[in-house]
Amino acid sequence: MTKVSKQKYTLGCIVAIPLPDGRFAYAKAFNSFAFGIYDLVSNELLPLTDVISTRFSFYQACTEVAIKNGEWPVIGAEPFAD
Repeated sequence: MTKVSKQKYTLGCIVAIPLPDGRFAYAKAFNSFAFGIYDLVSNELLPLTDVISTRFSFYQACTEVAIKNGEWPVIGAEPFAD
């Protein structure tokens, strides 16, 4: 797995989560420690439009360490409506 060094992210960023079997899950950053997990798993990285057209399966609290160190790459962003 290739890592990106020191990646920044903001609220609304969409990240790809590499799974142990080589597939990818996807999440949206809601706040510092909450993420919406999309109801989607793919065999390869999908374009942002495919990811954001899917509904959320659940919400999960977690740290942002995997994003900041590049383990979970940011694939784009979908800003929140005010």
